Amino acid sequence: MRNGKILSGLLLFLCFNMVDAQTKPFEGEIKYKITTNNTEEDGVIVKNYAYFFSGNKIRIEKLDDKDKSFTIIDTGKAAYYYKNYDKVKTYMELTKEQFDNDYTAKEEQNAAALKLKNGLTDEKKEILGYKCRKIYYKVAKIFADGFYNCELWVLCDKSTLMTVANFDISTASIDECLENGIIPMLIITTLDNGKEVERYEAVKIEEKKLKQNIFNSPKDYKKYVNPLPSEDEYEDEEEY
Repeated sequence: MRNGKILSGLLLFLCFNMVDAQTKPFEGEIKYKITTNNTEEDGVIVKNYAYFFSGNKIRIEKLDDKDKSFTIIDTGKAAYYYKNYDKVKTYMELTKEQFDNDYTAKEEQNAAALKLKNGLTDEKKEILGYKCRKIYYKVAKIFADGFYNCELWVLCDKSTLMTVANFDISTASIDECLENGIIPMLIITTLDNGKEVERYEAVKIEEKKLKQNIFNSPKDYKKYVNPLPSEDEYEDEEEY
């Protein structure tokens, strides 16, 4: 049963990527502005990211970030998340093999592919000089009644592929598109009453040849290893 689900997901993925046979790999930089209005306490939160694409490599930089965090993804191999916190430089690694062995992750990716494919429409418009197609779908709320309405505008003739998941939850909607071979230019999520809760917006796109050294892993970062609890800590937990 599991192999059948994975096979069907793969076939769906291939079909979706053949929707527009003229797509070509994108090389260059896209800057995104992410605006969230999800809670009254937090108010409006704005974050800025820069995505760099070249062949089978992607670099994602979190702009305006004190930790100077960034991710380097070698498509088909691994993703590396780098963080410089209080002058302590560390990185985490997720290999494609680990991601592929995560049944939950693959199920989520297959579900995302189905959602995106079924929502593809014939509506088109131009964003930042590029022709885009519209994808529309609804997502049921997890802890409440009702739905989220999701409107996406994606590049018609350019593609990329992130085969290993990114680590930053803030960019989840962008990454979900990239994992299924499409590049989003605008993502708007609203409630049933029309209130906008999230907006992912490409504010700058530039096709150009990139210097390949930006995808090299820096040598002065140490791999983060989650320490295992000591025997004493295990015993303390058992007392409760």
